[in-house]
Amino acid sequence: MKNGKIGLEGLKFFAFHGCYPGEREQGNWFEVDVILHAPILSPAQSDDLRKACDYSDVYRIVREEMSVQRYLLESLVLRMAHRILSEHISIEAIDIKLSKLNPPVAGEVNAASVAILLERKDLNAISFDNSIL
Repeated sequence: MKNGKIGLEGLKFFAFHGCYPGEREQGNWFEVDVILHAPILSPAQSDDLRKACDYSDVYRIVREEMSVQRYLLESLVLRMAHRILSEHISIEAIDIKLSKLNPPVAGEVNAASVAILLERKDLNAISFDNSIL
């Protein structure tokens, strides 16, 4: 056992993401679930916080990214994952699920969600187009 999973579940934010003007003006509730794939043997054996993944900093990154208005959930979740992996070298991969609660569709829907698994080896292949916002 070398690696484990560290989870942050049910992070809730009120934000202004979406394609429709109403979403961008009135806002909506979002929920984020994060699973970090990281070494846990050394921190578990030593009980040393300095060797562990700082999930409070992961929360900070998610909160900061949620405050930047985006059109697509896909863009938002990829930017979160990319930034977390870039800033935390001990994390080998990250699973993130982002859900927009009560999305504006013609019917009753609890949430619209996007989930990705991003591995460290894929970081260099990702670039962002910032010309839209």
